Amino acid sequence: MNKSYAFTGRSIKFWLGLFDFITSTKEDGIENFCKTEYGTDWQWAYSHYQKNKSFPSPLKQAA
Repeated sequence: MNKSYAFTGRSIKFWLGLFDFITSTKEDGIENFCKTEYGTDWQWAYSHYQKNKSFPSPLKQAA
């Protein structure tokens, strides 16, 4: 009985995760990328992307 519940729980998590993936937008993905890659400066990077359609490079900024 426990095994069938565990399988059901995993199935529910899988289908809910798939639904989240399908319903997420491109902008959500870009925002999540900025949060992951730029940390506390994610809002600056996201703003830069929206204006320039490219991500800021720390190497170019330092040069």
